Amino acid sequence: MKSNKEKIEKLFPSVYITLISILLGFAVEDVISRLRELAPFDIYTALSAIGILSGIITAWVGYSFVSMTQERLPRIVDAVHVFFLAFGFYLLITTLGMEVWWFFAALCPYFGAALFATIYNGNILIQSFSTAYDWQLFLPDRLIVAIAFVLYPICAWMSLEEMLPPEIELCLIAYYSITNILWTYLFYRGWSKLINEVV
Repeated sequence: MKSNKEKIEKLFPSVYITLISILLGFAVEDVISRLRELAPFDIYTALSAIGILSGIITAWVGYSFVSMTQERLPRIVDAVHVFFLAFGFYLLITTLGMEVWWFFAALCPYFGAALFATIYNGNILIQSFSTAYDWQLFLPDRLIVAIAFVLYPICAWMSLEEMLPPEIELCLIAYYSITNILWTYLFYRGWSKLINEVV
């Protein structure tokens, strides 16, 4: 007969991915609703919305891959950092249709939460599957997020002071989507390497 501890450990992956899916699903709905309110919208808003949606997909990929490989007791931090990242998405959504510097400024706390989630989830995976702690396995993901975390506060200030030409602002908005795509690829590569080690 299974103990309560074993039952909770078995439930953790399904409860975790359900929580994540609900939060991110609401975020997708909010993006669409916001775009409807702003229609017709400009290229800045369109690129920002694409970036947010790609970020939501990236977050779901990361969290779902982590949750499906975990059967353990939950920790407070598991829920806390999920809510912080979801809050980052909602904050980004509120900036749609506003001046570009608001979007760049909102990316600062978002990437702060993303950096913590990347480090935490990467460590959880490595400790769960690797016989030796390989801190370099998810290093590229961490570097991508860390660079963006440093970059966008500077971009927000420069945009506010009107030091950035429109073309550069568009490139910086598009770069957010690029970081999401690249992060997803690198995370999947590291995750696959861990899984293959234990097969």
